[in-house]
Amino acid sequence: MITWEIIAHIIKRNPKFKPPANYKPPKLHNKLYIPMKEYPGYNFIELIIGPRGNTQKRMGGVEDEGGMVDV
Repeated sequence: MITWEIIAHIIKRNPKFKPPANYKPPKLHNKLYIPMKEYPGYNFIELIIGPRGNTQKRMGGVEDEGGMVDV
């Protein structure tokens, strides 16, 4: 097991456990592929970015959870 996995396991079992000062939880990421070949006439980039980037901000949860969407 990797150190952060062990610490995450301990935190699940004992919520009062305080991790070491240098502990940083792992960054989670997920890659989604856009079906460009199935929908050639659809403008996905415009839908993702939205007017003034508002849709992208909402999808990433930038204001709330620090999420991020890369295009």
